[in-house]
Amino acid sequence: MTSKTQYFTNPQHAGADKTSGVTCLRIWNNPMPNKTVSSIKWPYRLFLPAALTFSFLLIFSGCHGKSRPVSPPPEASSPTESSAISDMSGTLRVAGISLETLKKADLHYVWSSRLPRGRATEIRQFFYHKGQLFVLTDDNMLYAFDGSRGTTNWPASLAPSKRPCSAVQFYQDRLLFMLGRTFVEVRQEDGRILQKLDVRYPVSTSAARSEDKLFVGSSNRRFYALRLKDGIPLWQNSCNDIPVGNITLTTDKVYFTTRDNMLYVSMMNERDLVWKFRAEGPVPGVIVDNNQCFLPSVDTNLYCFDPQRGDTLWKYMAGGSLEELPVLTEKAIYQPVAHKSLVCLERQPNDREGKLRWELPDGYCLLAENGSVSYCMTYRKELALMSNVTGKMLLSFYVPNMNLYARNNEDALIFLASKSGSIVALAPNKI
Repeated sequence: MTSKTQYFTNPQHAGADKTSGVTCLRIWNNPMPNKTVSSIKWPYRLFLPAALTFSFLLIFSGCHGKSRPVSPPPEASSPTESSAISDMSGTLRVAGISLETLKKADLHYVWSSRLPRGRATEIRQFFYHKGQLFVLTDDNMLYAFDGSRGTTNWPASLAPSKRPCSAVQFYQDRLLFMLGRTFVEVRQEDGRILQKLDVRYPVSTSAARSEDKLFVGSSNRRFYALRLKDGIPLWQNSCNDIPVGNITLTTDKVYFTTRDNMLYVSMMNERDLVWKFRAEGPVPGVIVDNNQCFLPSVDTNLYCFDPQRGDTLWKYMAGGSLEELPVLTEKAIYQPVAHKSLVCLERQPNDREGKLRWELPDGYCLLAENGSVSYCMTYRKELALMSNVTGKMLLSFYVPNMNLYARNNEDALIFLASKSGSIVALAPNKI
């Protein structure tokens, strides 16, 4: 499967140089005619037309001669052409993976690209959402690709400087970021920045929004609901410690965590506390989805609560620190266990201790899910295929050149990248 791909650059249009090496001929009239001057007039009369013609040609070539070439976006290449590199044995490889290995894994190459050359940047965020792959660099340039074709949909500059940037959050068709104290909202369709709002307080969380409110936590140990149009506080909660991590909203409630292992749930339109929970270790944030509230903790437990009442539905003991949020699919939970494994759990277990599907030793993250097969990365930089029927590994292979991975819970596309800007998309042969 081949497709069009392009680098996400803005080529400089070629044009004439501002200066050209043109020699100007200047003729001085001597006010004192004499025979000597008269005697040399005839060569000028003879050669002057030729000299003027030659000068005109110089001027014309200087203004309209060869200009600097425009670099067109590179064409997407098939895996048997420039995208695949032949090693010394003649084996064709994409991102260091042989095409024969991909064939054994029932995968194929889809497209590849890279960040603009010459930019001293690294990828800081790499994520997939609603059919688009997003790349955020350390200078806060955000690039959007068509996930299935690799074409660049748009680039957008979120901030003029290298401000610290929060993890992305989503609202309808918008991408939400906090860059320092500035809230930035980007339309996913075209990269247009719809709003920038300077918050008066030092922000310590990601940002979440409703129709008319912006929610942020601050290092001053307060949690704020701000009026979205101007940042005026509508209500605030005082906390015992600094709010951290992501913020999750439902239709009428807001969920946030603090550095002292607490989960708080408040009403969205007022600061009334609905319920709270204290874990035995630090928590990275909270997710609410399909009437389940998930709270991972360094105390080794993944808690699942009723999001309305706060009742514990079940608790899974993972045997290691849970420092990241899980990735949720329709029927499974993929929870990284720090420096130990990746566990796959049932979304609807039959008991209060959770139900394990499988555990991948040294597992790092989910890449994608395709029916009964889950594609995962390990700390050893191996791409592993796990069976969701038997719970066993079907196959694994080494991926040498990639160290960033998009967590895809929408479709079966697999996205890999290097920090320097190389990007590759793979897909199962049968979906």
